[in-house]
Amino acid sequence: MFEDYRWKKRILLILSDDPAKINSQKRILDKYIPELNERRMMLFGFGATCEPYSSIDISELKAKYSDRLGSVLLFGLDGQEKASWNIPVDPVTVFKVIDAMPMRRREIKEKESK
Repeated sequence: MFEDYRWKKRILLILSDDPAKINSQKRILDKYIPELNERRMMLFGFGATCEPYSSIDISELKAKYSDRLGSVLLFGLDGQEKASWNIPVDPVTVFKVIDAMPMRRREIKEKESK
């Protein structure tokens, strides 16, 4: 399902059947849209239609990860899972993991050299 985003976006997948948990996580992430965009992130699991939120139906993913409902999963640009947390996760925690990744460090270095 994430093949279209490979090498283009980092994916943050929110897995929950509890609308209150999803809305709580979304309110937290809404405060960090510029930081999410800077890190080329796409957010799945909210049903929202504006970037960086995706409107893709994730019922397939919920079935695949049914044993991980209540979690937030981070996938790198290579499409591989990099980390997971319980809902809600602090975006700064996610950013620290991303910023330690080799490709992100290269992005930062390239930005600084401009």
